[in-house]
Amino acid sequence: MLLTNSCDATRNELLQFAAVTPLESYSANPRNIVAVTSNINYQYLYFPDTKLHDSFVNLGLITSISRESFEGYVAAGKSERKVSLNLTGYFLFITKLTVFFMRPEDREVLISRDCGTAS
Repeated sequence: MLLTNSCDATRNELLQFAAVTPLESYSANPRNIVAVTSNINYQYLYFPDTKLHDSFVNLGLITSISRESFEGYVAAGKSERKVSLNLTGYFLFITKLTVFFMRPEDREVLISRDCGTAS
């Protein structure tokens, strides 16, 4: 999944992507699949009712690729747009991305870092 904002994707040298993983290769345990498809795991982003219903985005696997290389992949037919987010999907995406990167640490971690007391 392209994470770079579309206007930046046309001019930045590097583009950020998150891995899209098939559910069947993630886990054979139904509880793990339900955790992903219910979006209760911060690291994974699942879009219900789309062409990607059998896959999820792994926000823990983000990489950068040069825009030039990516354009070459597209030209060679090795990469293509599968879906585009509607407004609901966009809000789900930015919410999951924010929670994944900005969630507060738990009380024990804050104390161990001597960041003061957690209230």
